[in-house]
Amino acid sequence: MLVPSGEMERARELLKSVPQEEPPGNGIAVTLEPNTEGAHCAVHGQHATQACKRCGNFLCERCDGADAGLCEDCADLKDSNAQVQRGRKRKVVAWLILLFMFGPLLLIILSNLLFALLH
Repeated sequence: MLVPSGEMERARELLKSVPQEEPPGNGIAVTLEPNTEGAHCAVHGQHATQACKRCGNFLCERCDGADAGLCEDCADLKDSNAQVQRGRKRKVVAWLILLFMFGPLLLIILSNLLFALLH
């Protein structure tokens, strides 16, 4: 936690005033569904039925990414990351194909040049 040095004592007092609860069971934290009572979707303004799995924004039934449990922003990020990874895989495969096709030829040319330079 980052606290300015002049505010350290106040931060400690605030932390002491917050009741500390023990996690249930054997110390393993349990993730509960967020309380959506009174919460509204930021996009559609309707009553929220769930929260985004990634960022915690409230989602309503009309949200496109609600079936996957993601808000529109997180769904867009997921799609763009998948496209970037697909592009990287294509580049690697293209370089491997070129290396496989022209690698032996380049080795022969380099070995002939080296042989000619040494003799």
